[in-house]
Amino acid sequence: MPRLYHVPLGLLLACLLAGCYGALHDQLSWTLSPEYFLDNKFIQFAIPAHLHNRLGAAWVGWLATWWMGLFVGVFLVPAALVLPGRQHSFRRATGALLTALGTALLVGGVALAASFVVIGPEIAGARSFPAGVVDKVAYARVGMMHNASYMGGFLGIFAGLVYLLLGALTHSRAASQRYCATSGSL
Repeated sequence: MPRLYHVPLGLLLACLLAGCYGALHDQLSWTLSPEYFLDNKFIQFAIPAHLHNRLGAAWVGWLATWWMGLFVGVFLVPAALVLPGRQHSFRRATGALLTALGTALLVGGVALAASFVVIGPEIAGARSFPAGVVDKVAYARVGMMHNASYMGGFLGIFAGLVYLLLGALTHSRAASQRYCATSGSL
């Protein structure tokens, strides 16, 4: 039977990883477009005026992403516990969560890079923005990166499951080889 106490620990780890990812992610976002926070996210998350800075952006990132860790963890942590080779199930769950996080980072990074190619003044001018936004191009680029990062989190579930399945296959092959080696020496 899997170690069920690993489930809440794994979910807590997933939430912590996702929240930290969001806080760091929004540091880059703040660098690219403070207006994205000043005219949008600080209002959306009711961030007090004295935190309308990088610290507030980090807090927004945490609030906006910790729950994604819970969502991703619900799929990956139990899957890691039921696969063969339970001795290392928490380590495998951690690896799957980091794979999901890396997928979100990769997808968000690719989207940010693509935004520098596809979002220019003509594209940004065709969209609607909150009143007062001056640098619409930067605002749109950050928005594209944010949306893609969530998509990357969802894709990360599948990447994490592939990581777990590959680990289970490797464990199964190794166990089979050990069995054959032991049986052949009798």
